[in-house]
Amino acid sequence: MAAAPAAPRPKSPPASPDPCGRHRLQLAVDALHREIGFLEGEISSIDGVHAASRCCKEVDEFVGRNPDPFITIQPEKRSNEQSQQFLKKFRQDDFNEPEPRAA
Repeated sequence: MAAAPAAPRPKSPPASPDPCGRHRLQLAVDALHREIGFLEGEISSIDGVHAASRCCKEVDEFVGRNPDPFITIQPEKRSNEQSQQFLKKFRQDDFNEPEPRAA
């Protein structure tokens, strides 16, 4: 028996250029070029900014030398005299309570 000839397969249509996709890609490339130009401008402007780093260093040294007045480094300890006065007052309050009345 002879083999049957293979059925012809349909060919895909020729690839046509996608103008919308190409346009989108071109817009993305243009946006990247603008971003590159912006970053290059930033880099060139930063090259001449050494004076600011000196000021930052001076501020850092000043803050490191002078402690913050609003932050306590060590908790204050009450003196023994203050504690004794508190206990004395507390005991006096206990003894000065009125006695309960008999009903």
